[in-house]
Amino acid sequence: MSSAQQSPDSPRVIRRYPNRRLYDTQRSAYVSLAQIKAMVLSFEAFVVLDSKTGVDVTRSMLLQLLLDEESNGVPLLSKDALASMIRFYGQGSPAAMQAWFERSLGLMVDAQKMVGVPTAQFGADWTNPWLAQLPSGFGGLNPFAPAAATPQQSAKPAPRKRATRAPRG
Repeated sequence: MSSAQQSPDSPRVIRRYPNRRLYDTQRSAYVSLAQIKAMVLSFEAFVVLDSKTGVDVTRSMLLQLLLDEESNGVPLLSKDALASMIRFYGQGSPAAMQAWFERSLGLMVDAQKMVGVPTAQFGADWTNPWLAQLPSGFGGLNPFAPAAATPQQSAKPAPRKRATRAPRG
């Protein structure tokens, strides 16, 4: 099916060429990463295909956008969060982690829609009403909860209080 025959329900096709240029087949024009980001922000369905092989490279394009966002300004993901994500690739079920991420992010998007204000404008506690709804997979892991004590920390005895003498009198 040619780009002129695409149905309105099908995603917009972007072709990525070896020189990293991106070509929007619907508009018959080259597009920039900023325009791809605008498509993401407007919830527009699209797919990025390698021009030579036809392989879907949408995920790598989205990862590039994420990397650009993380490199500019205040990062969303801490070093610890990134390291934890990398560790999940070699163990357990990536599908379970993916489902957990999608559900958690979906709840945050729903919360943002309910309130009608972008989450960036809220204080640190804006998520409190929705914390109880977060998925409880992975042993109740909650990304907004304070870090739990490590086994080494919890094994330490509590410091002794100094005994004080009652005043004489």
